[in-house]
Amino acid sequence: MQKLHNAQRMSKETFLAFVLIGLVLGWISGTLLLTINILFPGLVFVVLIYIAGKRGGKCLITFLIPFAISLAISGTLNLLPTEAGFKNFQGIIIETKANYFIVSNGIRRYYIYEKATTREIGDIISIKGYISKLNFAEYESKFSFTEYLEKIGVKEEMKASSIVSLFERPIRLRKKELLFLNNFDSLTKGTIDLLLFSKKDYSNETVALANTVGCLSILSGSGIVYGGFLRFCDKICSYRFKERQTRVIVFVLAVFTIPLFLGKIGAYRVLLLKSFDVYYVLSKKERAPYLSRLSLAGLILFFVNPFNSLNTGFLLGFGLAFYNFFNSSCFFCFKNKERKFLKFIALEYFLLPLFNIRGEFKLLAPLFTFLFLPFAYCFSFLSLLSFLSIPYVSLLKNCSSFLNKLLIFVDKINLSIPLGAFPKWSVFLFYFAIFLSLYFYDLGLTSISKAGAFVQVFSLLFPSLPIMAPYTQQVSFINVGQGDAILIRDGLTNVLLDCGGVLSFDLAQEVDIPFLRKEKIYKIDCLIASHSDFDHIGAKDSFMSKFSVKKVVTSKEEFPLTVGNLKFINYNIYSGNSDNEKSLVLSLDFMGKTFLFTGDADKDVEKKIIKDNPNL
Repeated sequence: MQKLHNAQRMSKETFLAFVLIGLVLGWISGTLLLTINILFPGLVFVVLIYIAGKRGGKCLITFLIPFAISLAISGTLNLLPTEAGFKNFQGIIIETKANYFIVSNGIRRYYIYEKATTREIGDIISIKGYISKLNFAEYESKFSFTEYLEKIGVKEEMKASSIVSLFERPIRLRKKELLFLNNFDSLTKGTIDLLLFSKKDYSNETVALANTVGCLSILSGSGIVYGGFLRFCDKICSYRFKERQTRVIVFVLAVFTIPLFLGKIGAYRVLLLKSFDVYYVLSKKERAPYLSRLSLAGLILFFVNPFNSLNTGFLLGFGLAFYNFFNSSCFFCFKNKERKFLKFIALEYFLLPLFNIRGEFKLLAPLFTFLFLPFAYCFSFLSLLSFLSIPYVSLLKNCSSFLNKLLIFVDKINLSIPLGAFPKWSVFLFYFAIFLSLYFYDLGLTSISKAGAFVQVFSLLFPSLPIMAPYTQQVSFINVGQGDAILIRDGLTNVLLDCGGVLSFDLAQEVDIPFLRKEKIYKIDCLIASHSDFDHIGAKDSFMSKFSVKKVVTSKEEFPLTVGNLKFINYNIYSGNSDNEKSLVLSLDFMGKTFLFTGDADKDVEKKIIKDNPNL
């Protein structure tokens, strides 16, 4: 009887939710899980079809059909070749930042660089220019701009020779936004940009700290600001007007303020929900369940632009709502306080992948994130009022300074476990298994639900274990910009030749160490400095303070050098005046090949080495 009741509840209340979940997971599968990985969701699909036919019921079929369609379409689009050559193009601007904008005609999307652009979302333009594949200089393990663009459906860059505006949005907020931000110091400006405008400047100290602590994704959700503002207005109006009148007034306010949040998925979600409220008021129909309304909003956003489903705001906003609904039956038998506590724990569990920052799992990040939320809401609300009226410079500056100090304090006490970065397939499998476990639990099929729980743990734990380390041999050239950082790995023996160095950020913390954790390496047996140039060894002190290093070699006198089964021979035995002339030139016989690491040795040194070692 309980199974029948659950099945009826699921089919009546969550039909649209199952369709949306199927479409989103299918699109993510086809877009992010490339080549051989695409076989995994296909295999899962076949297995689930069998289960659905036997025991799963109509809801699972409702999920699987959209999943298959979305997977096929996104996978096909992902395999389309990129364009190249000159082209005339007309489209609408769908995203704009400080020095670039994205233009789309509904089929193709292009990245266009324009310094200090004042263009707005919604502008229609005509462009002439040369199209080429995306190609940006990026550091290993840091934020990948190329990957970000590909997630929103952009595969090519257009270098514009001419741009003609065909239509400009009447309400021009970008100039006002820039003028508003110019009232503040750089620290406050970055905080306002993050919490009000959802723009992440990783060079800003507050943004960088929020990312390190693990609360950046939550704090930058514009839906929180927009939704919180409308809830505040709803509360005020409810004292003066009836419920139906309040809904209409709040909807008008939502429409009036949405230009401030154009391009923000969370804000669009809130606006659509308010639109549904007004529809039910005007039509005098009984309001549909919240989950149905939320699912319809998600479907609208998906069909307008399927790449919205890869947006963090979209996934958090809809994913959390669905998750809370499906797991509600799990805690039904507990008392109110216990139920709230268990729901909080379940919520933290759902957000686990978000708290894996640069290969480290922040143990206290889940707690701190929700402690920061009330402050973030208040600061955002003050920023919004300030933007719409008079800049509260002193007040916002003090609040920003307080948040910065709080983040510094949290960063010091926030314990972490090195796990390595979770691969895309493991995160996908984690959420896929959560959804299926809750679904089968609600149907009373506890054995399948328990198997799903095992898959969840496996999906995050297995990629974090250094299982293959004893059998791995590799030479990796880490992308550290101008300098060098080369990892030589022979089973459990790890040698790092140089570690790079830049002045603008801590390269050891943001590049070297995250890369090593991704490779499941937690110690370096020997760090070799080829020479003293900053771009080769400038990150050494920071690296050694944050990572286990057994030995450091900086002198020619220590060669030939043996580390485990690795034997390094230095061929630059000559004296020199400059650092480059003194650079180590190391030879290593490894994996059936001979590697020659020349550091920054100049041509004169190379000629001497070749002359004295003709067989090299």
